[in-house]
Amino acid sequence: MIDAKRRSKAPEPVAVPHNQEDCVEPGPSGTSAAKKISRSAEKLQRASKEGNKHEDSDISDEEANSSEEEGNSCDETEYRLVQTGALKKIFSSFPCKVCKQTGTLDVEFSCVRGFSSKMRIICTSCDEEQTSEYTSPSLPSGGIDINRRMVEAFISMGLNHSGAQKLGVAVNLHVPARKNFNRYRSNP
Repeated sequence: MIDAKRRSKAPEPVAVPHNQEDCVEPGPSGTSAAKKISRSAEKLQRASKEGNKHEDSDISDEEANSSEEEGNSCDETEYRLVQTGALKKIFSSFPCKVCKQTGTLDVEFSCVRGFSSKMRIICTSCDEEQTSEYTSPSLPSGGIDINRRMVEAFISMGLNHSGAQKLGVAVNLHVPARKNFNRYRSNP
């Protein structure tokens, strides 16, 4: 289980670059396991649309909405699930540093490493890269912070890699490969 002390402690950024060999580009998902997960995700999405709630939820509606009401600002160590379309919309409102045109910045993702990937901001007019950054810092142990945290979260809920895959399919999110999931599991 993730304790409060460990959760609140920010990982120390290190100069360890993400290993390009560990990068995975998205591929087709035609396997029978992917189809089963997809069917499970469709059921979850239907239940969500119908407003079904899990009776065993530990979080009340009031608690779930409390941070929204408080105007909670985030610190650098927090993670948020953000739809890529929202990022594209936000960045498109800024001018390019080079050609100064507004509405030309686009967001590209590459080098997927589990829950982390490299995000690049590129101008579609002059093709200049504005900036690039990985969506989660590397750890001194060589792993990726968000992958370690997510594996710990799944284990604390009694779930394994297949549980992570179901989440990934339900919200269209990349998940660490099983061997990497198990590596984080054995080396937290």
